[in-house]
Amino acid sequence: MSNNEEVSMDMGFDTSEVAPAQALQVIPDTNGVLMTITNVGIKDTKDEDGKVIKKRMSLTLTVSDPESKYKGRKVFQAYNIRNPNLDHQREQQAQVSLLARACGVDGRDASKLIGCEVLGDVRHDPAKGDYEAKNKIKDGSWKPANGQSMATTGDAAPATTKPAVDTRPAFMRKPKKAEAPVEANEQPATDEAKPSE
Repeated sequence: MSNNEEVSMDMGFDTSEVAPAQALQVIPDTNGVLMTITNVGIKDTKDEDGKVIKKRMSLTLTVSDPESKYKGRKVFQAYNIRNPNLDHQREQQAQVSLLARACGVDGRDASKLIGCEVLGDVRHDPAKGDYEAKNKIKDGSWKPANGQSMATTGDAAPATTKPAVDTRPAFMRKPKKAEAPVEANEQPATDEAKPSE
């Protein structure tokens, strides 16, 4: 196109004939909303020396319940998965772990969450200062969309999954069975069947 040609500025419709868009209202508090994770992002926050001090995981969820009047609406959720405040970090990582279990995935790769359908309790977060009202997911509300219990979602996990660590104080844990000492000339017992003499 040469500089002498005029560009048409005709939009192809008359704005006076189309109803103006309305601002989207937040979804009211609703339990068990079926959503699909459509995007996951992770962003580092670094200090002045370039050391990563915070890591934030952002999720975009799209309401996917065909019966919902909010179908197609987006809910944005973020978790501070690395934080100088270790209590906050543990709480946030526990929320991500619950979400991953509800999706039936494990490991370190956040992209495995994309496409997962999950149930979550949507909450209305009122406007504060310069921030508009928004939706968020209630902590601890993630559930599998397929109705499975959380215990069965891990059945497909690879064998590399570590067993849960018992964090109870020592006096509350069951004592481990003590093994009988092995005498100097005695062979330790094995599970293999010994031939009979």
